[in-house]
Amino acid sequence: MLFIHGDQDTFVPYDMLDQNYDACASKVKQKLTIHGATHAKSAQVDPELYWNTVDDFLDRNF
Repeated sequence: MLFIHGDQDTFVPYDMLDQNYDACASKVKQKLTIHGATHAKSAQVDPELYWNTVDDFLDRNF
């Protein structure tokens, strides 16, 4: 499970990233913070980091 969260998200509080990550039972998990991103804007704020992380996660796990 790949968790991606913007640290400026006011719709889903940023601390939910750690709560959801910790609650995930999968041993295959990773989290990514996109600094400066609001809700659902992570890919727009830092597209290179976002897509490289998604691609790397998929390559390693599927």
